[in-house]
Amino acid sequence: MLHNHKRWGVVPGLLVVVFLAACNQERLGLDRSKLGTPSKKVVGSGCIPGKMTGGGRIDAPPGGPDKNPPASHQFQTFGAHVISEGLAADGQTCVVKGSLEWVDHSLRVGGRPLNLHSEAITFVNELPEGDCKDGSLTWGGRLVEKNTGEEYDFQVFDCDNGEPGAKHDGFNILLSGPGKSQDGYTLFCPGSIHLDRTLCTLTGGNRQFHPTH
Repeated sequence: MLHNHKRWGVVPGLLVVVFLAACNQERLGLDRSKLGTPSKKVVGSGCIPGKMTGGGRIDAPPGGPDKNPPASHQFQTFGAHVISEGLAADGQTCVVKGSLEWVDHSLRVGGRPLNLHSEAITFVNELPEGDCKDGSLTWGGRLVEKNTGEEYDFQVFDCDNGEPGAKHDGFNILLSGPGKSQDGYTLFCPGSIHLDRTLCTLTGGNRQFHPTH
């Protein structure tokens, strides 16, 4: 399912992701007024030193600090970490490792919850989000939808906003082709505590930013 989304502006040389209007309401049976047209492309660049670890739960929509009723199955869980040493001596190769494991329990594909798994991390950069007081990053690369085998470019929006992580930290992902069925997938989080509602608020877990200098 494609969730509604808003506009993200990222530092020059990184990317500008624009979240606009709505489509594909069938996947979760949501009201069309709550859905949006996907952005066309994830374009990531940059390779700064940085480290973010942890995992969590989001209950989207609405993506706020409170959990949805258990019977709704309207939630997402994930594990995600990225560790970047910055550019290698050649000035071109990004020395980075990490992973994303994502399960959307609200969206079933082939009878099972949507399951995404990263294959490669290719960029890490600053996320200029003013209310992530302990640190924030945007990072991504290529992942596979394990339900279908389709591959996508992906971008993570990652925010450590203090302790505990639940009700404070923020997280979201965005997909774009070459895969088709989840092109433009991102979460709709109008209830988020964050200034830009594209960052969904964790209802469980923790994001931990590790200073590198």
